[in-house]
Amino acid sequence: MTAKFGNLTVNEMEQLQEIKLSEDVKKRLESMRQNDAQDIKQGKFHIFKYPFVIDCGDEDTAREVIDMLTPYGDKMVMPMQVVG
Repeated sequence: MTAKFGNLTVNEMEQLQEIKLSEDVKKRLESMRQNDAQDIKQGKFHIFKYPFVIDCGDEDTAREVIDMLTPYGDKMVMPMQVVG
């Protein structure tokens, strides 16, 4: 098991990646973000800083997050994973 640390907000993820999300994408991601990483629920995710990963509660949520972030991929400055 890999240890994960950090509890990033969508705004903090945006700042670290040096991107500007559209308001629609930002609102959708904020509604899906779960503050507690102990048991990530279906339809929710948690953003860790170390390693930089968006840990999703299920595979469908991971696909949805990837679909929302893919248009920003070329502008992101740090490697980041989305898992589900």
